[in-house]
Amino acid sequence: MKGKFITIPAVMTVDGTLDLDAALTTHVDSVIKTVDNSVPVTLAFTGDSQYDNGKLDESGYPALVFHFKSGATTVLDFDTQVEVSQHIILVTPGTPGNVMDVPSDDFAATAFASGTMSAANDACIVDLTGMTNVSLYVNQTVDSGTATLIVEKSIDGINWASAHANLTEASFPVGNNKSFEVTLSDANGMPLLCKQARVTLSAYGASGIYTLVAAGTLVDGYR
Repeated sequence: MKGKFITIPAVMTVDGTLDLDAALTTHVDSVIKTVDNSVPVTLAFTGDSQYDNGKLDESGYPALVFHFKSGATTVLDFDTQVEVSQHIILVTPGTPGNVMDVPSDDFAATAFASGTMSAANDACIVDLTGMTNVSLYVNQTVDSGTATLIVEKSIDGINWASAHANLTEASFPVGNNKSFEVTLSDANGMPLLCKQARVTLSAYGASGIYTLVAAGTLVDGYR
């Protein structure tokens, strides 16, 4: 079998997205995403009587600010400006007629989802299509507190099976930037084929940070 060795970083299940839900704002319910999810983009909403239709200020990128006039600016105004933005994309439009007001809809700079697991139920997925002899490297980039990580594989991206016993903070050597390798092979060392692998941070304490990278052989004709 011919092929080449490659490594593939995982992405979060909501990588680069920000859901403007009730935790942040009362009237804005849009879902947006960064154009480049490798950049740590933040967004803030602030009341500003100058702009009836609101203003998305991208001059401080990656720190974005949406200025809105209380009682006048609508969700449609916001979505319309996102659609012409160079840095963020509208994933799901919000309720267009909702009108923003202060203090219901102003919030401080909030980060979009990143490619790391740093909160309970964060999950990273890596696409293994066309790969064999795969090893998953679960990386502990910041060693702090307790964690349980569930390692799974899938043949279709929908149904998931265990790929390894759950990992904990004790699975890693002490310190930052330590890795645990999970080899996708059977008891005889034969490679197991699957479409995707996923790691979920199911239990979490303190402020540890984890990532996922896959390494293996890419079969000729893929990617």
